[in-house]
Amino acid sequence: MDQPVQVSLGPELRRRARRRAAEGGLALSDYIAGLVAADLETWVPEPGAPAIIPVATDNPPDHPGTYIGEAVAARMNRTPDTDPER
Repeated sequence: MDQPVQVSLGPELRRRARRRAAEGGLALSDYIAGLVAADLETWVPEPGAPAIIPVATDNPPDHPGTYIGEAVAARMNRTPDTDPER
């Protein structure tokens, strides 16, 4: 199910967008949704930390990525009572 989204457009931009949508026989919301969908088809996200820092689970234990993964997992499993940094 689609979720409603609110977008603010200035009066001139809104007028031009409505005109373009009407030329295509679309409602303004359908026109904007089409623009977003077309943009996302060509969008390529920049690599995040996992692409830069290899953290694999099948590496030998002496691989630095293994230690990073274990440290992150250990930090996530702490509770406020057992957190030594508090």
